[in-house]
Amino acid sequence: MSDASLPPASGAAGASAPLDGRPLGRRSFYFWFATLVGALTGTLTGLPLLRYLFNSKRQTTDWITLGPVDSFTVGEMRLATFADPLPRPCDNGAAEASVFVRREEPGQDGAAQFRVLAIACPHQGCDVVWSDESGLFDCPCHGGVFNADGNRLSGPPPRGLFACIWRTRQQQLEIRAPFFSPAFHAAATDEARSE
Repeated sequence: MSDASLPPASGAAGASAPLDGRPLGRRSFYFWFATLVGALTGTLTGLPLLRYLFNSKRQTTDWITLGPVDSFTVGEMRLATFADPLPRPCDNGAAEASVFVRREEPGQDGAAQFRVLAIACPHQGCDVVWSDESGLFDCPCHGGVFNADGNRLSGPPPRGLFACIWRTRQQQLEIRAPFFSPAFHAAATDEARSE
């Protein structure tokens, strides 16, 4: 039986609205229903993808205080621990992160200078260990070795330790977070240079 030979639905107020003057038939109904479901599915699938692609440029940055500038001794490598700005759900809000901090000789303008390095080895992410005796960072997982500036000396790591962006503000040493993303580091370095 074709759609045209169907009698009109009883109760004109409850009948489907005609698209081109004809009542909406079963075939037309399925076509428009499938189109609507497809458009809705495409939109719901596409929105997270678009958010992912365009959200990286709007990533917020926070400055994390590591402590008073005077609490860091010139030439001494020190481990500074702070609350993780991006905790994972499995951490139950008690996650901590750390960086190695070395205060360097003051610059020509007399301002304090620092070297702040992430503790994660760039090879597999294991925490590196500082040795005062050798003046080197060692990775206990696969034998990576780094000098005091974080440059790779030997082992499987593909590059040196990640250097964090830092500043001093009101006599406090602060680092920019998130501090561990190389892509974010490149963008933040460009931004810091323009300030």
